[in-house]
Amino acid sequence: MNIDHRQSLIQAIAKKRLISIASYLDDDITHSDLSKAYFMEKLEEFYKMIDDYEGEDATITFKNDVDFKEYIQEHHYCDPVFFHVNKSYFIFDIYETAPGKYCMDDCDQNFWGSELTFRYALSVYKDEYLSFVPDEKYLKINDIIHENLFDEDGVFKTVFWTTERLAKWVEENRSFYEDINRDYYDYKALSPFGAFFEVLEEISLGYTQYDKLVQGIRAYKDVDYKDSEQNYHWSNEYGRGFRVVKSLDYEIEKTHDGYFGASKIPKHYFPYQGYEQLIPFFNLLRVAYCVSLPYRGEMFQKSFEEDDILEEE
Repeated sequence: MNIDHRQSLIQAIAKKRLISIASYLDDDITHSDLSKAYFMEKLEEFYKMIDDYEGEDATITFKNDVDFKEYIQEHHYCDPVFFHVNKSYFIFDIYETAPGKYCMDDCDQNFWGSELTFRYALSVYKDEYLSFVPDEKYLKINDIIHENLFDEDGVFKTVFWTTERLAKWVEENRSFYEDINRDYYDYKALSPFGAFFEVLEEISLGYTQYDKLVQGIRAYKDVDYKDSEQNYHWSNEYGRGFRVVKSLDYEIEKTHDGYFGASKIPKHYFPYQGYEQLIPFFNLLRVAYCVSLPYRGEMFQKSFEEDDILEEE
């Protein structure tokens, strides 16, 4: 009996049968520029993403009659297969590398020969690809991350900050943060730096604007805590510049007197003595922001309507 192994692989992909898929993939080559084992991890994440958006019962089907001629020529694929689920699609390039063994690459270019417009793709950072070669700036930022976040064993290091050291560090490393947001946002090893910098920047801002934060706590006594509009105006006046800290959890350190810690950056401690109103303000800002959301939604909708009127004029 002549078995069409490629067709069996395609059916396994549509059925999300990971073990069966792995049995058809060539162990000795890369798949989407990843090792086979790591590709399978990414594929499992890929299916979970589809389940989350489309529902676990959503049916994946494939088409054998798609005209890929121009698509292949333009993007240099070999033998793509078109899969669709509800109103979305994805494409894998599947070609034989040895008898009964295949390479499976994610086609990361949009296909315009279908009425479907949303394309699912494997979620892979640029520095996860086997062919990735870091440049000098990437290596420099990576060194800064490990110097500030981790010890030699890759464990979070313990750091006790002073307000002066914190302000100096933020200014010295602002350009690296801006570089990541502009040029390196899609690199896994550098992703911790962005969140780390944002937390330190805003805690430092809390120190420099401490007197204003204290005034804000006093001013909140005149705010109806249930009134969305009043909370909106209060948080805009006193919370400007704080985007991240209001979503964090804070804890006054019991083992390190005079310091507090913040979630997301464990084992980093910040001066609390003399700044006792800092955490109450951050927590109050979180509450005010949440209460203000209905009014923010109204303002957002109103801005859209005004834009529509201007376009009509």
